[in-house]
Amino acid sequence: MSMMIQPARFVPPLPPEPVVFREYKNGSGINAISYTFTNMAIGTANAARWVIAAIFINHNTSRSLVSVTIGGVSATLLYGAPALSVPGGRWEFWKANVPTGTTASVAITANTGTMYDGGAVTYTCNRQPFFFDGEHDGTYTGTTFSVAIDVPTNGAVIAIASNDNGGQRTSWVGIVEDWFDFGERLYVGSADELPAETGRTVSVLMATTHGGFVGLAVLSISV
Repeated sequence: MSMMIQPARFVPPLPPEPVVFREYKNGSGINAISYTFTNMAIGTANAARWVIAAIFINHNTSRSLVSVTIGGVSATLLYGAPALSVPGGRWEFWKANVPTGTTASVAITANTGTMYDGGAVTYTCNRQPFFFDGEHDGTYTGTTFSVAIDVPTNGAVIAIASNDNGGQRTSWVGIVEDWFDFGERLYVGSADELPAETGRTVSVLMATTHGGFVGLAVLSISV
C-alpha cells in the first residue's frame, strides 16, 4: 500500500516586533552594593511582555552585577561589558518576562564593593528577546566612539554611551536617541525592526576629547 507524502507546510516568518523605549532614571550618588531604580515605566500589562533593562554603573571595587530583578521578577543577563580589572564603567543588559503592572522597579546588586553612580533604561517588546551580538568601545578615535555590530532580520539594537566631564554628545549614527542626561553624562538610543546586517555602524560623537571618557556599549537582539 503506497503512502501519500504530505508536502512541507509553509510557516510564514514572524512579523517584526517593536522594541519600545519606556523610561530612563538617574542613579547619581548610589554609593552602595545594591540599589533600586523605583517605579520605572514598562507600558501596558501584557502576558507576552518582556522588559529589557539597560544599565550603566560606575564601579569602585565591584566588577559586575550579580543579580537584577525587574518588577520583582528575576532577570537574565543578555550582555555585559567590559571585563574590568580596575575601577571603571560597566554596561549590562538584562531581560525578564513581566506580565503585570505598568511600572516596575529595577533592583540591582553588585558582586562586591561599591557602585558610585549610573543609570537605568527600560525597553519593552511582546516576544522574548534573544542575544545576537554585543560590542563595546572604550577607546578614543578623535571625538568619535564607534562599534560595528551584527543585526538579525527584524532585529533591534540598544546603545548606551557615557563620558566623564568631557563635553556632551553632539550626534549619533545608526540609532535614534531616546534619552540624554547631560548631568550624569549618559546617552541612550535604539533602532528596531531592522533588516539583517553585518557590521552595522553605531557611533556617538562627543563635543570634545577627554581622558575621562567611559565608553559606548551596544546590544543587538532578535525578537
